Amino acid sequence: MQKNDSGQSPAGLDPPNVFRDEVFVSQRNGLKGEVQLAIPLSFTLLGAVLFSTILTAAVFVATATYSRIEVVEGWVVPQAGLIRIQARHGGIIESLSIDDGTDVDAGSKVAMMKVTSSFQSNDVGRMLWRSAGVEIDSNREQERLSLEKLRTEQFRLSGQIGVLESALEVAKQHEQTIVQRVALLETRAARTAQLVLKGAITATDGEKAQLELLIAQQDLSEAQGTTLDLESRITDVRANLDGLPFEIKASEAKARAIDAELEQKQLKTALLNSYEVTAPVSGQVVAVPVVVGQDVAAGATLAVIVPAGSALEVELYFPSRAAGFVVAGQEVRVRYQAFPYQKFGTAKATVRSVSRTILAPGEISTPGVAPNEPAFRVRATLASSQIRAYGHQIQIRPGMLLSADLVIERRTLFEWLLDPLYAVRRLQ
Repeated sequence: MQKNDSGQSPAGLDPPNVFRDEVFVSQRNGLKGEVQLAIPLSFTLLGAVLFSTILTAAVFVATATYSRIEVVEGWVVPQAGLIRIQARHGGIIESLSIDDGTDVDAGSKVAMMKVTSSFQSNDVGRMLWRSAGVEIDSNREQERLSLEKLRTEQFRLSGQIGVLESALEVAKQHEQTIVQRVALLETRAARTAQLVLKGAITATDGEKAQLELLIAQQDLSEAQGTTLDLESRITDVRANLDGLPFEIKASEAKARAIDAELEQKQLKTALLNSYEVTAPVSGQVVAVPVVVGQDVAAGATLAVIVPAGSALEVELYFPSRAAGFVVAGQEVRVRYQAFPYQKFGTAKATVRSVSRTILAPGEISTPGVAPNEPAFRVRATLASSQIRAYGHQIQIRPGMLLSADLVIERRTLFEWLLDPLYAVRRLQ
C-alpha cells in the first residue's frame, strides 16, 4: 500500500490509526550506521590475558624440555685402581715402614709380620729357624774343615815335591858317579884282559876285574831305576798338586750350594715365625688402617697405595634399568659427601667407560657403597682433582664417597605428552 509524503494513505484507503504519529516520525528519522554493543573494559583485559596464557603454554610445551635424571652412588678411585697390600698370613705387626702420604717404590719394605704358633709353650717357627741356622753353621764348619784339609794336602804335596826333587838331584849325581865308575872299570877290564892274553897276570885277576865291572853296571842299573822312580813319583805328586785347586773350587761350590739350600729352607721356615711385606708397585700411601702390635687375620689390609702417575676418576654403579642410555662422553654432576653441595657446589665428570657385564650386589666390594640390586660399573673422568672450599683448593682423595646425577633422557614436553602415540607408532 502506497502512502503520500505526509505519511497518510490515499483517500478512501486509510486504515485505522493504530500507532501514534510520533512512531512513524521516529522510524523515518532512525539512526544511521552499524549498531555496536558496549563491552566493559574488564572483559577485554580478561580475553587478552587468556589469549596470552594459551599462547605462552603452547610455546612452553613446544620448546621446554623434560629431563630424566638418575642418581647413583660411587666413590673416587685412581684410574689404575687402588692397590691394597694384604697380610699373607695372620699374625702380629712387628713394625711399619710407611705412613700416610709416604712415597714407596716397588719392592720396598712396608711391614714386618710375626706369625706365632705355640706347641708345648715353644715357638715352633723359632725352633725351626734355629734348627735351620744350626744346619747352616754346621755346613759352613764342614766346608771350612774340608778346605783346610785340601790346603794342608796342597802344602804337603808342595813340600813332598821339593823333597823328591832334591832326592832326584842326589840320585842323578849318584848315577853319574856310577857311570864314571863303570867307564873306569870297563877300561880297566879291557887292559886286564890284554894282560891276561900276554900272560902278564893270571886269569883270576882278569876275572876279578870283570866281576867288579859287572857289579858297577848293576849299581848303575839300580841308580837309573831309582832316578826313574823318583821322576815318576814327582810326576804323580805334581799331578795331584795341580788337581787340588779344582778340588778346592769344587768343594767351595758344593758348600755354597748346600748353604743356599739351607738358607732357602731357613727362609721357608721363617714363614712360621715372621715375614716381610713389600710394596707391589711404586706410588703413594693413602691409608694405613693398622698399627704396630695389632693382631691381624690373613688377608687383612695393611696399607692402600695409589699407583704413581694415576689420574683420579669416579666409579659409579648404575642399576640395569638406567644403564641402557649411559654412553661414553656424557656429562656427570658429582656431589662429594665430604663437601656438601649446598655450600661447595658440584663437580663435573665425563663418562669414560661402561662395563660390559652386570655385577651382582655381592660382587661389589666398595666400602660404603652397597647397591641393593645388580648394577653396571661406570668410570667417569673428573674435570678437576680439586675442589674450592673456603678460598682454598682442596685435593680430592681416593676413597671419598659421592653421589652423582646423570641425565639419562631429555625430551620436550610436547614429545612427552605425545609419547603414547609415538610408542604405538614404534610398535607398528
